[in-house]
Amino acid sequence: MSRPYMARMTISTRSSNSKERTAFGTDLHFRGGFRGDIRRNRRFFAERGIRYYQWCVYARTGVWGPFYKMIIRFEKEEPTPRITKTAHVVGQTRLFAVVKSPRSPSVKEG
Repeated sequence: MSRPYMARMTISTRSSNSKERTAFGTDLHFRGGFRGDIRRNRRFFAERGIRYYQWCVYARTGVWGPFYKMIIRFEKEEPTPRITKTAHVVGQTRLFAVVKSPRSPSVKEG
């Protein structure tokens, strides 16, 4: 039997709204213990994570995030003493307002 390992994955998106002049970013960090083939488990972890991520962003913002705009990253797997039946999820949501700087008035010397 293969050794269990801890897998870590981050799913994030960045988007903006030009009418409201805001930028929006969300990150969800997943962690779970697995056993077996790393590629198969990464694919399974990503499929479940994407669905959960889309649901979380939609519940919070009312916007359904398309798959092609998501950035999915995996960290290197590490050995762990046990496997888990659930994944630990930590999320961050950031909203940035883009403010245009006021123009300085031109000074005319006469």
